[in-house]
This record gives sequence, structure tokens and C-alpha cells, in this order.
Amino acid sequence: MAKEKTTLVKAGKAPMKIRKSLPVSADSLISLVIKKNGTIDIALLKELTALKHAEEDRFAMQQYEVHFAVAQAVYPCVKKTKIAKDNEGNKLYAFCPIEDIIPVYGPILTKNGFSWRWDEVQVDEKHIKTICYLSGYGHTKTASKILPIVKGTRANNEIQESAITSSYGKRYTFNSVVGVIIAGEDLDGNPNVNSTEMKTPQAKKKAGGDKDWDREKLALSMCFKRLGASKLFTDIGEKSELAKYKADAEKIVKEGDIEKVKALRKAWESTLTARKIAAKKGKS
Repeated sequence: MAKEKTTLVKAGKAPMKIRKSLPVSADSLISLVIKKNGTIDIALLKELTALKHAEEDRFAMQQYEVHFAVAQAVYPCVKKTKIAKDNEGNKLYAFCPIEDIIPVYGPILTKNGFSWRWDEVQVDEKHIKTICYLSGYGHTKTASKILPIVKGTRANNEIQESAITSSYGKRYTFNSVVGVIIAGEDLDGNPNVNSTEMKTPQAKKKAGGDKDWDREKLALSMCFKRLGASKLFTDIGEKSELAKYKADAEKIVKEGDIEKVKALRKAWESTLTARKIAAKKGKS
């Protein structure tokens, strides 16, 4: 609520009206009501008190956003320095641990009047909810994540498995509420068993099922045989190209990625079609 005051200023020959808002606080309204009536209306007092709180919350949020923008202006970029691996030693994903993020972002947040903390709640026997609170100037924002208690490597006991989930939850929620900038594509792994498994070659192969995988491998093999039997790769350079095709196929099959196998087969089929068309034009 605001009183309105009008001021006239000259702009050339024609006067121009400029309106200025004079803030009226909830405190002044409460005092005005008491002075006017001489008594206190409890219902009205409650409404004005709620108005006062809303006014304070709005001001706190504005202050939060202004100072948060100042902090964001000097955000640096952090790098992924650690590698998560499965039981066989295969790389699952790269990430920047929370112990590397806090020393970089902590001083910036503190300097600009912000503090942070985490809460962890046991949702059930298999899940934990992590909540990160970022507070400043009377306002708080939160980010939360419910995670399964991840099964770590064979060497991890139950306490260590819980710590893995806790570390990921803290990293995820802090990055979210603060807006941490991480270098490179964000492939930071979620300790959900399904998502981490999908990063292994074995899981990629099985994404379409064993039958699909075997069918695609057979189709790729038959396509390579057609390339060899086409008599379109006869000179030294072409034979070298055919040998490269074979090496590429062996590498992709070893990776176990069914989508790459499909893409390679389609590329070979296109090459075979194009060479047959070129050969026919050459004879005509």
C-alpha cells in the first residue's frame, strides 16, 4: 500500500507529471487504526499483522535476490577431478566432489551474506532425502533429492554405502540451489543403480535385449560380407579402407553399444549403395 504524491517538473514548455510512491508500512497502518478508533479490533489487527509479515518476507526476498546476483557475477567454473568406477574397474562417470566445490564457492557465498546447511531424512530402508538450505537476508531457498542407498564396490560396507549416497545428495542439492558451474558436459552420475549401470558397456549392449544385440551383430557381419563380396574394393586404397571398416566394427562391438552398431551398419549400407550406383554409371 502506498500514498501517491504528484510533482510537476518542466520539460520544455509543457509541464510533465511524475508520480512518486511513498511507502506506507504495515506498522504505520496499525498505529493509524489504533489512534483513529481508540480501541483495538483483534480481527483487523490479525490482518494487518499478516500484511506486515508479507511485507517483511517480500523485502527479504528482494534483498536475497539482489545479493545473490552479485555473488553469481563472480562464480568460477569448477572441474570434474574424480572418477567413479564399477566393481570391474570400468569408468562410470566423472564428477567434482563436494569437498572441492565448497572451498571455491563457500567464500563467495559467505562474503555476500549467505550460509548453507543440509538435512538428511531417512525416507525408508532403501532411500534417503537430502535437503540443502541456502539462507541470507531473512530469506531461504531449498533444493532436495530423494536417493536410493547405493550399493558401492565389494569393499564397501553398509556405512560406506550410506556415505556414498550422502555425499552425492549433498553435492547434487548444493549445486542445484547455488547454481554451481561445472566444466564440461554434465554426466555426473546419480547413484541410482539403474542409471549407473546404464553407463557400463554390458548394460548398453543389453539396453535393447540380448536378442536385439545378437541380431544387430549378425546384420553388421552380413553387411561387411556384402561389402567384401561386392568387388567394389579392389585397389590397394580401397582394400585399406575395407580393413579400416573391419577395425571400426571390432572396436564398436567390443564397446557393446547397440546404437553405435546400428549406426555403423547403416553407414556401410549407404556406402555400398553409393558405390554400386557409381559403378553402374561408370560402365554406361
